[in-house]
Amino acid sequence: ADPTRVGISWITDAGDGSLNAKLYYREAGASDWVISPVNEVYTADIANNRGSVVSYSTNIAGLKPDTAYEYYVLTSDGTKEYSTETKSFTTLPGGEDFSFVVVSDLQSTTAEGYDPFLYTMESFVADALGGTDFVVNLGDLTEDGSSLPQWRYMFTTLGDYYATNLTAFVPG
Repeated sequence: ADPTRVGISWITDAGDGSLNAKLYYREAGASDWVISPVNEVYTADIANNRGSVVSYSTNIAGLKPDTAYEYYVLTSDGTKEYSTETKSFTTLPGGEDFSFVVVSDLQSTTAEGYDPFLYTMESFVADALGGTDFVVNLGDLTEDGSSLPQWRYMFTTLGDYYATNLTAFVPG
């Protein structure tokens, strides 16, 4: 793992991929923001004619190991700008040692169904294990991957967790 690089991805459920999107980041507490341009935009149709989502991603390089960073995303449709809240993450430690946890099958059909995972990560993993450097998620985040409401439930409950904890998602 390279502690000087982080990839960040996000999705929107509106638009056709024509939004202008930029990710702004900085070392936590610094005054100047750096722009990381979006390097991939992908529109995917949801099964059974349930709409589409647009996925954006960017890769940030040149970061310092074991350092807190802040970031936010700014998108524009040409007339109006939309900004996310500022979130933060900490890069992996330098050297060869790091810790991670592997999880899978978080699937739920309600927002509350994700609470046990959130409680486990915030209580047991953080308190009993002393935290982890990152999470590997092996997939099955929703009961029905083509259900946009179920994705919204997952992001409603776990969005802040994923926005602030380094996570590698593996399709499952």
